[in-house]
Amino acid sequence: MAWTSGIEVHFSVPDGLAAGGHDSFITFEDDEGNTVNDTVVMTVGAAPAPPPPDIPGYELSIVLGISSIMSIGLNLLMKKKKK
Repeated sequence: MAWTSGIEVHFSVPDGLAAGGHDSFITFEDDEGNTVNDTVVMTVGAAPAPPPPDIPGYELSIVLGISSIMSIGLNLLMKKKKK
């Protein structure tokens, strides 16, 4: 049997399914009382790891900029001491 009406079918999946395979037995009924059954196999993946927390003031561009300025300053001090 094929779905030919073109009408969208919505099926609610329960929240909180554990990672792994799950089988759901579903029954659809039309306005005339006709029914069709099917088993839907779902695979739930593991939740992605949360991103690391942001540390205010430690954006990469700021850290690199400060490091560059400090390196230039240190080089200038070293050159002054040699004279």
